[in-house]
Amino acid sequence: MNNLTEQQRVIVALNGNDEVFEELFTQYYPVARKVQNNFFISGMDKDDWDQEARIILYKAMQKFNPSMRVSFGSFYSRSLKNRAIDLVRLNNAQKRVPDNQLTSIDVNETYYSDTMMDDASTCPERTTMYLEKFEWVLSECSDMEREALIKMISQPNQNLKLDQSRALTNAFERCRRKFRND
Repeated sequence: MNNLTEQQRVIVALNGNDEVFEELFTQYYPVARKVQNNFFISGMDKDDWDQEARIILYKAMQKFNPSMRVSFGSFYSRSLKNRAIDLVRLNNAQKRVPDNQLTSIDVNETYYSDTMMDDASTCPERTTMYLEKFEWVLSECSDMEREALIKMISQPNQNLKLDQSRALTNAFERCRRKFRND
């Protein structure tokens, strides 16, 4: 395939020859790197840009017209620059700029730990209060109420048998009332 002209290689690659497409991409890879180094596109890393460069290569092969007396390399380079400018404009568009810039929670841990409540971490005093109240409710419950409470807590979404469900539900509701009324 090395004896083909550049135009012929473009046509062969367009017809689905992945090997020739990769050869063209490898040949023009330094051009893609240079364009990437000339433009800062936030949020786009090397792999993203390489993928974008492959897409642009394919589109450039489709749009390339040899009668325009421009080499394919120049046409591809211009296509890359245009796409980079489009991406910069897209990222910097005023309507896409957030009102407040996003910051990582890790940057200012003390601020977030002082101002935001973490529902996952509980207050030791509150935990102790609830445990004492739970033990009191268990001691005040009948055997049926205790069984219902433990079953509902351990398997909250479990379907109960029809004959037991009404009695267990009522027993559980009595436990809840005792817990709230204390």
